[in-house]
Amino acid sequence: MKIMGHLIFVTGGSGSGKTGFALDKVSLHPRLYIATGRVADYEMYNKIMNHKLERVGWDVLVSPIPDVSELEDVMGLKDYKAVLLDCVGFFLTNLMMEGKNFLYVVDFVSFLKERLPLSVVVSNEVGMAPVPPYPLGREFVHKLGRLNRLIADLADEFYLIISGQALKLK
Repeated sequence: MKIMGHLIFVTGGSGSGKTGFALDKVSLHPRLYIATGRVADYEMYNKIMNHKLERVGWDVLVSPIPDVSELEDVMGLKDYKAVLLDCVGFFLTNLMMEGKNFLYVVDFVSFLKERLPLSVVVSNEVGMAPVPPYPLGREFVHKLGRLNRLIADLADEFYLIISGQALKLK
């Protein structure tokens, strides 16, 4: 079933306010928040738990590598009108840690756009940061930059968040 919904892409630096901005873009209900963070330490555990508590009115799915079949199962339980995927950077990290193809992120975002009236995708902007001095860091920056370009091409709206201020690029 193809809906070809509306895709909003939000990017910005760490702590720029991109998630708050993205949350404000979604007024449709029911809505699903997909968190891609992985519980690796106490700080991440607290961050994920706070995300769950702060997302009042949202169903929350914590999935480091969200799977289309997993999402279809969840969507079969409710007729979701909107989904927010937060964030592409963690999604990519998790794929790299497991040796999986990073372009799967684009396939997943395309699936969201095809199946839901509204999808909002959040990512970190890495193009303005210094190039990391180690190979894995450079690989991550290169891959995330490529993913961001591909998702921006798919998006109907595209925003860059800088110091809490949104700049609409598309």
